[in-house]
Amino acid sequence: NFGSSNSQPATLAVAAQPTFAYLTNGLVLHLKFDGNYLDSSGRGNHGTNSGATLVAGKIGSGALSYSTVTNPFAATYVDLGLRPDLQFGTNTDFSVAFWARFTNAPSDLPFFCNSDTALSSPGYTIAPSFGTGGIGWSLNSYRFESGGSLINDGNWHHVVVPVTRTGNIATYVDGTTIDSRFATTENLDTGFNTVIGQVCFFDYPEAGDFQMDDLGVWRRALTPIEAYTAWYVGQNYARSYDTYGPVVLQLRQNGSALELVWQAGTLQEAKIGRAHV
Repeated sequence: NFGSSNSQPATLAVAAQPTFAYLTNGLVLHLKFDGNYLDSSGRGNHGTNSGATLVAGKIGSGALSYSTVTNPFAATYVDLGLRPDLQFGTNTDFSVAFWARFTNAPSDLPFFCNSDTALSSPGYTIAPSFGTGGIGWSLNSYRFESGGSLINDGNWHHVVVPVTRTGNIATYVDGTTIDSRFATTENLDTGFNTVIGQVCFFDYPEAGDFQMDDLGVWRRALTPIEAYTAWYVGQNYARSYDTYGPVVLQLRQNGSALELVWQAGTLQEAKIGRAHV
């Protein structure tokens, strides 16, 4: 209705579907649940199991199975303790990713939190959306919940929540963005332990029965392509996001500039002629 105009020339790079995801930059927690509750990130943020069990997994040999019943009350969970790597203050970007499987429409029994009463309480919480079978999160009282039965069909679904403190919080399910909104710079450090499957006092009286696999936490916000890649290689190759593959370094011309392009990892050094990058 208002006419049209041409942009400046643009370059579009089309990449093949990934076969591995080497997303270890900034990784501070990686629980594979393959026979134990140890952190494989190298940061030593191991979990302490309280009644949870290990079952067949989506990625690797095992997955975590935890639950809470209310009459009489009993809860199983994994306690991660009060870890510096899992405290994000007012300005630290971070991401949480995991595979989840459950049915029915439980309440907001947390997947991962440092809060005392789940969604909308101080701290960070990632949990099912209350009574709908979707996914939700809260940073203090700032809260999001998806509608409908998004992930409660008894199949494995991949969830990624990257938080850019001065930008956006995105929510990805199975590699697809389902929500993106402004983040918050409020303080998320509660002084409480981070827990999988319960709140920090282990007394949240909401029932639920869940399985989780391949939990990762990064002290940076994963990009959209990284969130997609983590899901894609898990879904199609049953590989985790720490799987190393062949990295091809390409040098290509873009107008008068030269670009170095590679699929994964951090470039340590490159010399082109007399130039030092």
